Amino acid sequence: MSSPTNSILALANIGRGEIILILGLLFILALFAVGFLGLIYVIVRLLVTRPPQASTPLPPDVATQNQQLRDREHLKLLAIFHFIFALKARPNREGFGSPEQTEPRQTGAGSAAAP
Repeated sequence: MSSPTNSILALANIGRGEIILILGLLFILALFAVGFLGLIYVIVRLLVTRPPQASTPLPPDVATQNQQLRDREHLKLLAIFHFIFALKARPNREGFGSPEQTEPRQTGAGSAAAP
């Protein structure tokens, strides 16, 4: 009579090669899981042991004014980039793009021409 292990394998139609492949894949998956948990451990450890944040030597009013100045400069740059990329997105506007694109379209024979 055959052993119970062989009969289970025969019912599932799994050979020894497939079992080794499955065990190898499970081993690789376990390595990834351990590596992921190790990464989480390192991140938590670094967050817990980091030094306290250094306070700014500037008074709050000066720091606020510096931030507002930086914000205004960023808004100016944002407006410039928005204008440039808006022109590239719509090259058919009058005064922009190639001359072929800015010429008026020819009216067809059946349409009425404007005076």
